[in-house]
Amino acid sequence: MLYLEPEVGTERRGLTCAATGVTALEDERLEPFRRNMPVVAAAGFTPESVRDLHRQMLEIMGRHRSTHLPLDSRIRRLIDLMRNRPAASWSLADAAVVLALSPDRARHLFVAEIGTTLRRFRRWIRLEAAMRTLVDEENLTTAAHAAGFADSAHLSRAFREMFGLTPSRATGVARVLVDSGSLLL
Repeated sequence: MLYLEPEVGTERRGLTCAATGVTALEDERLEPFRRNMPVVAAAGFTPESVRDLHRQMLEIMGRHRSTHLPLDSRIRRLIDLMRNRPAASWSLADAAVVLALSPDRARHLFVAEIGTTLRRFRRWIRLEAAMRTLVDEENLTTAAHAAGFADSAHLSRAFREMFGLTPSRATGVARVLVDSGSLLL
């Protein structure tokens, strides 16, 4: 499984789905991706190669158009602050102060730039921070508290809801690509 954040690096991709729902892909359409995966895996899953895999999969699905759009500098600053302090509350009021906007305008700008709510993105930041701690061989309780979760059970529930597996299961197979803002499981 590959999870990429809405804001990867200093640019983001505007992705527009042409259809909704579940799409079954024929084997022939997946073949270029399957051929490329072992090459990328052998090279060690660099941030650039993971982004290329993601782009290739979206192209295979035929469900996007991609453009490079600079991320609003205020949003970039907020995200940097959130990453530096993942355990902070990061309420909409906090974000509004950082963005120098009203809470309503802050909410609108955040969703327009990132494509998800502040609350959901805050959860992503916390899960990412917890995974980094776990990859560094810390225990689940330490990872939960460092990332702003009340306890290890709260972290486990959030992780399972987001990724479909437990953090302890993921740490055996996970690789966090710190430079790219992506999580590879």
